[in-house]
Amino acid sequence: MDYLADVMDEIGEFEDAGDYDKAFDRNQGKKSDYEVMVLFRTKEDVFDFTILSLALTDVRADGQAVFDREEMLCIPTLKADMPLAVPMVFPGDTPTNCFSYKDGEGITRAFSVSISGFDGSLAVDEIY
Repeated sequence: MDYLADVMDEIGEFEDAGDYDKAFDRNQGKKSDYEVMVLFRTKEDVFDFTILSLALTDVRADGQAVFDREEMLCIPTLKADMPLAVPMVFPGDTPTNCFSYKDGEGITRAFSVSISGFDGSLAVDEIY
């Protein structure tokens, strides 16, 4: 999948986003100081698109982080012509957000989403 994940403020006053769906409001209208709106876009439809909350539980001897995951949102299909805006909280350096999907071959892929401490850009890293 070719995907794009952008902080909404960085794509202008949403004019570059076109039409998009807005996901759940995690805080019922009370915005956290650490919350930003992230827009997920894809160049081809993907299936079982899921937003997960991560909690670091351990770090293995080889340095691999181990996370507990809690499903926050799952949609059957993230369509190429309909991006999804999701409020996400980035309280520190450890990733607390993830998205996953099944590609056209049925393979599940997952990516952590965090904010770079260097320039505030979105950092997306494949975790499985």
